[in-house]
Amino acid sequence: MTILKSKDYSKEPWYINLRKLERRYVITDIYLGLRNKPHFTIAVNRVVNGKYYVIKSSLDPQKIYEFMTSSEQVGDVNISIVNRKGHYQLVSSDKGKVLDKSPIIPKIDTKTGISKVKIGDKTIDYAYSWLDEVDWAVIVSRKYSEDNYLGLHSSLIIISLIILFILVIMVIFRANKIAQMQIEKDIARSQLEHASKLASVGELAGGIAHEINNPLAIIASEVGLIKDKMDPKFGLKNSPEDLEPHLEHIHEAVFRCRDITRKLLSFVRQDGIELRQHNINDIINDLIDGFFEREFSVSNIEIIRKFQNNLPIITTDSNQLKQVFLNIINNAADAITPPGKITISTSCDNHFIIISISDTGKGIKEEDIGKIFMPFFTTKDVGKGTGLGLSVSYGIIKNLGGNIEVESIYKKGTTFTIKLPY
Repeated sequence: MTILKSKDYSKEPWYINLRKLERRYVITDIYLGLRNKPHFTIAVNRVVNGKYYVIKSSLDPQKIYEFMTSSEQVGDVNISIVNRKGHYQLVSSDKGKVLDKSPIIPKIDTKTGISKVKIGDKTIDYAYSWLDEVDWAVIVSRKYSEDNYLGLHSSLIIISLIILFILVIMVIFRANKIAQMQIEKDIARSQLEHASKLASVGELAGGIAHEINNPLAIIASEVGLIKDKMDPKFGLKNSPEDLEPHLEHIHEAVFRCRDITRKLLSFVRQDGIELRQHNINDIINDLIDGFFEREFSVSNIEIIRKFQNNLPIITTDSNQLKQVFLNIINNAADAITPPGKITISTSCDNHFIIISISDTGKGIKEEDIGKIFMPFFTTKDVGKGTGLGLSVSYGIIKNLGGNIEVESIYKKGTTFTIKLPY
C-alpha cells in the first residue's frame, strides 16, 4: 500500500462526482489503478462538525464475482455485469476479461427485459436488469433457446438481490467507519486539550498559591485580633459591634478563596463543548482577574485592556476560549523580560469578533513561525514547555469556526490574532 501513500485524489473523477452529487456515496466503474490491477472504488462522504470527510475503498471485482456466483440458486447460467458502454465489470474467466467489450449489450432505455442475441451460429437467451445504485446491468444467459423464461427470470432476481445486498452493506460499513473514526478523533483531541489545560494551570501554580495565600493571611490576622480582644487578661471590653469589622474581613477573605477555587475547578474540569451566549470582553476579564492580575503586578508585567464596547454577543464555549487565552498569555509572560507589557484588544469587523494579544517579549524567529502550531514544538528552554498549548489552541479555534494567526518580530514582540464568527 506504500504506493498509495499521500496520493491526492482531488482530481479523480470519482471524487469530483462525489462532491457534485447530492447523495453521500459513489460507486465507480471498474478501472486500472496505480497498481495496474482492475478494481472499483466505493467512496462515502460525511460532514462532521462542519468538516468534510471522504473515505474510500478499492475492491477486487473477482472477489465480488466469486461471492455472487456462490449461491446454489444461481444454477446453470452465465452471469456477467456490464456498464453503459458494454464493457465487462464482472465476468467469469472462461467467458471474457474485465473491461473487454461484451457481445451482449442490454437496452439502456428498458430497466429489465428478456431478449436473444446471435453469437456465431448460436442463439443465446438472456435476461438483464439495470441496477439502481450504479450504472451497471446484470446479465443472466443460457446457451439454449427452448425454454425456461421463469428459470432465467428467477436467477436474474436472485443475482440482482445479491449484488444490491453487497453494495448496501459496503455503503453502511463505510459510513459507520467514518463515524467511528470521528468519535476516536474527538476523544483523542479532548484528552490532549485536557492535558494541555492541566499543564497551563501547572505553570500558574505559584500565582494561584499566592492568590489563595493572601486571603488566608487576612483570615489568620483577623482571628488573632479577635482572640486578643476576647482574652480576659487584656481587660478589654468589646461589644459584638466592635468585633463586626473583623468578622466582615474574614467573611470577604473566605469568599475570595471560594471564588478562586471555583474559577480554577471550573477551568480544569473535563467537559464536552458547552455552547452558550457570551460577551468576549467578560470572558477575558474573568480570566485576567482570576489568574493573572495580581501575579503580573508582582512580576512587573502590565496588562493593558483595549476593549471595544457593545460588542455583539457570540455563541461559544467560554471554557475552551479561556484555555486558548491562558495559553497565549502564559507564553507572552514567559517571553517577556520585566518590565514588559501584554496588550489585549477586542473589536468586530465583517461578522467576526477579533481578539489581539500582543506582547513586548523576545519574539519568534522567522524560521519558527510556520512551526509554532505544530504539536510538541516549543521555543521555550528544555523542560519549560510541553509544546501542546498552541497546537491545542489552534484546534479549539478551528473547531469553533474561527481562525488564529501570528505575527512576530524577533527581539521585539509577538501578536496573536483570533477571529470568531458571530
